[in-house]
Amino acid sequence: MATWVNFCRTEQGKVLDAKLVNGSIPLRFTKAMSGSEKINPVLLPTLTELPGPKQTLTLSDKLYTDDPTEVILPVMLQNKGLAESYKMYILGLYAEDPDLGEILYMVCQTTTEEGEEIPSETNQPAFSIQWNHVIKTADASKVVVEVPEAGLLTELIADQKYALKDHRHDVYDIEGFENLNIDLGYFDDETQLQSHNTSEYAHQNMVLNGNEIEILASGETSDLQTHMTDPLAHSNLKVDGNG
Repeated sequence: MATWVNFCRTEQGKVLDAKLVNGSIPLRFTKAMSGSEKINPVLLPTLTELPGPKQTLTLSDKLYTDDPTEVILPVMLQNKGLAESYKMYILGLYAEDPDLGEILYMVCQTTTEEGEEIPSETNQPAFSIQWNHVIKTADASKVVVEVPEAGLLTELIADQKYALKDHRHDVYDIEGFENLNIDLGYFDDETQLQSHNTSEYAHQNMVLNGNEIEILASGETSDLQTHMTDPLAHSNLKVDGNG
């Protein structure tokens, strides 16, 4: 899985933020797209178009956290109907500007040299990746997401929406868990990017402090099924600074 760290608002996005300060209009996300070209990270804020656009991704309804100025925006890539594989280097979030129309609001670029390999449907059916973008805004209640039919709220996301607030900072003992979301990403004082990979055929290992966790992903959902090896069977996993 690629590492996604260069996540920022574009200059047009910052201008839009200034227009939203008084709360008279919402922050309206319209779409997300993947791109196959990589650019110098210092140029990311200057983008007005996504380099090498490849796919329109699926937006899901926003999720809330304990912070009233923060929302989580789930974005999913699926390879259904994808005829050719490609390497993904950049992801763009688009929003509605009251004066300019649809703009490229935020972008994220991987630092992984080989990019994120997106297989064609023929090569790997039911492949998907979901990114959970944690976005700071003046008022979370003023964020609107234009959700396509494919991204309508599912029972899984609904459960996450109400469970997240209660359990985000809980301490979990790994023993006894069959399903665990592992968030991999980067955050700073403005935004946070979390991502996890799912695929009917995905199979990879992760090593934490010398102990191996076998990660199996299945279906078209955003769950990661984790099967712990003996060294971690009775250990704690540190999440958000908790043991």
